[in-house]
Amino acid sequence: MKKVIVLLVLLCLCLPARASMYSWIWADDNQATGVRLGADLNEKVEAGISALFWPDDTDPHVWGVYGKYSYPDLVQIPNPVLAEWLPDMISGTPYIGAKFDLNLQTEENTVGPIAGIVFNDVLFMEYQYQSFQPQTTAVNSKIIFGLRIKF
Repeated sequence: MKKVIVLLVLLCLCLPARASMYSWIWADDNQATGVRLGADLNEKVEAGISALFWPDDTDPHVWGVYGKYSYPDLVQIPNPVLAEWLPDMISGTPYIGAKFDLNLQTEENTVGPIAGIVFNDVLFMEYQYQSFQPQTTAVNSKIIFGLRIKF
C-alpha cells in the first residue's frame, strides 16, 4: 500500500507543468488516503477524478468524479504569524461542487455536495455530505483537510 501512495504522490508532483491542473491529497477519517486529479474547464470551474486508498490494500476500492465552482479570493485574513517569509494576508478561495463515488467492493455509490475553501493555493478544508441515497451505509457527512498542488 505504501508503494501505491508513494507512486500517486510522485505522479501528482511530477505531472507535466500545466497551470490548469491540480492534485489534491488528504487523509480520510476512516484511515484512507484520498487523491484527486483535476483540471480547469474555465477560470472558475474545475472537474476531475478521485480515488480512496486504505493502508492494508494495494488497489483503490473507491473511484469517483467531481466538479467544483470557485469564487476567487473572496476571503482575506490578516496573517497572525509575524514572519518575513510569510505573506501579510492569507487569501482564501471558497468553492462549492458535487461528487460521485463508486465503491467497487460493495457496489454502493455516493452522490453528494462538497463545499470548501483553499488557502493560499496550497491548503484546503472541505465539507462533504456523503450521500443523498438512503440505501448507502456511508456516514452522513465529514470534514477533510489536505494539500492542493497547482501545476
